[in-house]
Amino acid sequence: MTRLEPNTRLRCSLVELDELELAGGPSAATVNYASDGSSEPWSGGKVALKSCPDLLTVEWELSGVKVSAQLDVVASSYCTVEDIKCYRSDVYENDVLVDETVIAARSRAIETIEREAGRFLQPVMRVGVVDRPNCSNMSVPFVDGRMATDIITPVRAAGQDGSNLTVHKATEVSLDVIGVPVGEFAEVALVMGLNPTPSEMRDAVVALASYFLAPKAGPENASSMSTEAGVVNYVLAGVGGAATSLPEVNAVISRYGVKRLLVG
Repeated sequence: MTRLEPNTRLRCSLVELDELELAGGPSAATVNYASDGSSEPWSGGKVALKSCPDLLTVEWELSGVKVSAQLDVVASSYCTVEDIKCYRSDVYENDVLVDETVIAARSRAIETIEREAGRFLQPVMRVGVVDRPNCSNMSVPFVDGRMATDIITPVRAAGQDGSNLTVHKATEVSLDVIGVPVGEFAEVALVMGLNPTPSEMRDAVVALASYFLAPKAGPENASSMSTEAGVVNYVLAGVGGAATSLPEVNAVISRYGVKRLLVG
């Protein structure tokens, strides 16, 4: 069962996509597809797919108000639920957890790694904006508030009036926007991310998801602990430039992360 909570984004592979369950148990919802901009009604069961990767925004009513969540469909996951459940089972005991809990931890781990790396490390679908402020044919699209990287292909583009426009990939970070009127912008759906996916991502996601699932013996913000052998210093996310609390995950982020330099 693929369960969605309001205001969340859940990444799911084709083989993992099962019957959709929405918080509150509504009998109907609307599914909006980023790939072609269309909307389809949903009345239970598995959600229909039109493309892969794709980003599906599901809207439904909960307690009388409209809520939404996103289903991030990819060809394959960085790791499986079983990979996380079996990881160092003598230490983490993840095998006793329900799948929903493990999937939520995996999504959190993926979001953390990709956010800190500044790029998607596998092909995904995202919707962004590109403009054409002057007569130049090349422009950089923005996705999720950042300049796009690792563009594989633009799937569609819609003008300010909703009309279909033509854009093409120029480079891995820019689009050919000759089809966009000068002085206007367009909404673009892009397939973007590293392809092939770095093999190290499997172990990084498994380790970080397991860390999120593990009960902590000490306070979350402890930077050190005194023992009989001396003082043990911890690696803490956000302290000393560390992206996460796991050095092996930080190494993957450092290896594949995008360095964004501010010039001025």
